[in-house]
Amino acid sequence: MDVLLVGQPNVGKSVLFSRITGVRTIASNYPGTTVSYARGKMRIGEHDYEVVDAPGTYSLEPLDEASRVAVRLIDQARRIVNVVDSTHLERNLPFTLEVLAQKKPTVVALNMSDEAHCRGILIDAEKLAEKLGVPVVPTVARSGEGVKSLVLTLLSLPLPDVQRLREKQQGEHERTATGHPWHHPHLPHHTPGSLLEQRALEHDTGAPESGERARSIRESAGKGKGQTATGLDHAHLDRHRIWQKVGDIVEEVQTLTRHHYSFAQRLEELSVHPVWGSLIALLVLAFCFSLVRLIGEFLIAGTVGIIGEPWLEVPFGTELFFERTLKPFLTMLSGALGPGSFLHGLLIGTLINGEIDFMQSFGILTSGIFIPLGVVLPYLLSFYLVLSLLEDSGYLPRLAVFLDSIMHRLGLHGYAIIPTLLGLGCNVPGIMATRILETRRQRFITATLISIAVPCAALQAMVVGLVGNRGFWPLAVVYGSLFLIWLLIGIILRFVSRGFRPELLIEIPPYRVPACRALLLKLWMRISSFLVEALPVIIGALLVVNVLYQLEIFSYLAHFTAPVINRLWGMPEESIVPLMVGILRKDVALGMFTPLQLTTRQLIIGSVVLSMFFPCLATLVVLFRELGFWDGMKSLGIMLLAVIITGSALNLIL
Repeated sequence: MDVLLVGQPNVGKSVLFSRITGVRTIASNYPGTTVSYARGKMRIGEHDYEVVDAPGTYSLEPLDEASRVAVRLIDQARRIVNVVDSTHLERNLPFTLEVLAQKKPTVVALNMSDEAHCRGILIDAEKLAEKLGVPVVPTVARSGEGVKSLVLTLLSLPLPDVQRLREKQQGEHERTATGHPWHHPHLPHHTPGSLLEQRALEHDTGAPESGERARSIRESAGKGKGQTATGLDHAHLDRHRIWQKVGDIVEEVQTLTRHHYSFAQRLEELSVHPVWGSLIALLVLAFCFSLVRLIGEFLIAGTVGIIGEPWLEVPFGTELFFERTLKPFLTMLSGALGPGSFLHGLLIGTLINGEIDFMQSFGILTSGIFIPLGVVLPYLLSFYLVLSLLEDSGYLPRLAVFLDSIMHRLGLHGYAIIPTLLGLGCNVPGIMATRILETRRQRFITATLISIAVPCAALQAMVVGLVGNRGFWPLAVVYGSLFLIWLLIGIILRFVSRGFRPELLIEIPPYRVPACRALLLKLWMRISSFLVEALPVIIGALLVVNVLYQLEIFSYLAHFTAPVINRLWGMPEESIVPLMVGILRKDVALGMFTPLQLTTRQLIIGSVVLSMFFPCLATLVVLFRELGFWDGMKSLGIMLLAVIITGSALNLIL
């Protein structure tokens, strides 16, 4: 790669990346890991340069997957931009020294320099460049200030001979764990002689070496001419010396002046207050859910409203688009195939009142296309938009910290609340978002809880509509039961699941106004990831399920499960049909309870069981894709056991 952006979390790397590359970006996972990074193209004159945004990490010590990926990317990079938060210079510089020790052409981007100025922090960029031995360019990535100067400065740096030689080679091969990328992050790693000669931190920062120490290093270098680089991997610098040097640098280049508290800073303090923080969290979550539903329903049906009847209807949305563009063609195809034929049932599905219904026909070309594109995608779009707003504004890390103690009781940490919140809109992006969690154990617990006890927005709308008509308490029992199940299963999995339990280490950035350009870029990257990764698999799985449905496999399954439905759950035997339909579409399946004339008790049990019973097909496919086959089967086993016990318990209690 030509240019690599590295830095600690929340230093503005993503915003700077979007400024440099525009919208020509690709989001993907690093090979063999679940750590994602972004890559794009930057055009300067007639030349295109590949730019990569490395995952944010606090250190190059290979202690977690993100730092390992960052080390590998640094090893492959020709030029490096180290993005530094100007408002927290002292906290960022140890990582900068680790990057500079790699001896790659590097420029330090002193980002958020406008915020530092507002806070009374003045940094002498020229003196800092002198101390670090590399160019330092003040930037404001949100407005683009200093970005052009940064790029031109970076490209003006000469590439070392070893880099030029590497550029002539075709491709880049991935090295093994025992090879080159696993050097100690404080050490440069080109030739044995230079590695020992440049080993001291003072040399990295341009400071002279003491006489005795310098002679010792030169003697070691002379003796080490025949050694290999990997033989020196275990030598490293004292961390105390690093912080001492950082303190000396900051003292010389940074000046603090008096400043007044802004409204945003006062709001930051209130956000983590034990009492006011809870109130702010409730208000923010209520606003976010309302906004997600408002945007989602508008994109689907062209209606404007949050609860109850819509406030306004306009001729817009995916429903109208499919009705006007695809339905006429499918109606002609339906007549040509003939209702009742195998091919008609597979492609078109069942006609509802003699017409195609994109929500209920369940054909590959009807519900198979409409559900992921016409229903899931709009809610995915609205949720990712709101999530990006929370991320870029700086509130999401505060919410994670605020809920950390609760999530720890489930064997997770506060950041697991993000996939859970996504799951309340649609389980598909919720499970895909478990990639942000560090360990396989955390991803398994979170994905399992989402697939079992987190109802999607479409299902919630039906629950509120049907169960809510029976009164407030039936609705409270449904949601209370699901929350209790989520809590109990999480506690159980905390003790029975093996694996490392990391603590929450997260940077809390200041509140900022999100940059529109970066917001849209992040939204596009996430949506395109869903379209490329999940959509083809979902449509393929729908094809398989429709074939099984046409072969009447589901009817045999319904007869087999009748004792559980009738005796343990107290539901009529006909309830198995909505439960099986729930594999394709849960909100439609809940509506199929209406003609069964269920009692309030049966409707409560049916709603809870349907919410927990097999996740919809889209979620099921993504669940296996993210967890793998065996962990996916474990998750389904937990789901079946939980739904049988819960349905039986509700039947006894109610």
